[in-house]
This record gives sequence, structure tokens and C-alpha cells, in this order.
Amino acid sequence: MNEKLTFDDLAQQYDHLESRTQMENGRKVTRFISYVHTRQGNIERSQWQSMVRELIREAGEEELFQQLLEWTGERTRWLKTKKARENYALELHASRIFDKEEWVDFVPFNRKYRPDRLTSAGLVPVEADCCRKEFITTLAQIQNGIGTVCCPYCGRFSNYKKKGNGDKDGCDKEKG
Repeated sequence: MNEKLTFDDLAQQYDHLESRTQMENGRKVTRFISYVHTRQGNIERSQWQSMVRELIREAGEEELFQQLLEWTGERTRWLKTKKARENYALELHASRIFDKEEWVDFVPFNRKYRPDRLTSAGLVPVEADCCRKEFITTLAQIQNGIGTVCCPYCGRFSNYKKKGNGDKDGCDKEKG
């Protein structure tokens, strides 16, 4: 590939697993190869990881990647190993998740690591029906078509009510 790749080119669309069976010492041995399907086609996972790390380095986003890695460590309890969390953080970074206002963690992540990003976001104060507590979400999240928002207190997707545009500082106490 001679053209300069972008994060969009390497954003994961889905995983692809291939098996290869061959004879070794008179026995059939099956090996599995993990691929990431991107706009560039299937790329072996280890090669894809190297390519994304290189893009992160070239973009000067090593600190942002470390923040995303820390975030996934705090928020993805189902990922048991450092390697699994790092792979997930690479997937999220390649997809530019931290810039997508539809992401349920957009506000808490950017509040913690990139507060200046929130100044240009469409922020909306809401109250979730589940916990009856007010918090800030994005316009993109409430326009998701399903009529619910992710509550930062309990993690459930809940119906909500828009609140007034009053003091947003009272909404800084939710988890994250």
C-alpha cells in the first residue's frame, strides 16, 4: 500500500478468524489466525495493531492512546488481560471513538481527559427515569432514535426528561 493510511482506513469493521490445518509429524494441527476487517480488507491482527500504533505515533496521539487505555482498564471489567484491553483501546482509537458524540462515554471521557472538546459539543442536561438524577449527555445521544440515554449512575439505558439549561456544574458528580 503506497498511499498514506488514515485511522478511517484502519477502523475495525469486524473480526475475521481463519483456520489452517496442516500435517506436522504425522498429526493434523489446526492453527487459527485472527484478522481485522477494515476498508483496506482483512489485515492480520498483529500487523493491524502495528499499523494503528504507527498512526498513533505519527499523529502525536500517544498520550491520548494512554488515556484511552486507562479508560478501558477502568470501564471494561470483562476484558481480563492487559493485552485484551490494549487491543480494545486500539480498536476504539482507530475508530476515533473519543470524538463521536454518540459514544455513551463521550462526556465523562472528555470531561476527564479533554475538557476543551466539550466546548464544541452539543450538551444537554437530562434526568434519567431510573435514578432520577440529572446529568449531562449529548444531543447526538438523545437523538439516537431509541428514546433512551445511558445513565452514568447505574449504567442502564433509561427513558429521560430534558432539563433546563441551568447550572451544569451540578452534573459533574456522576460516575466517570
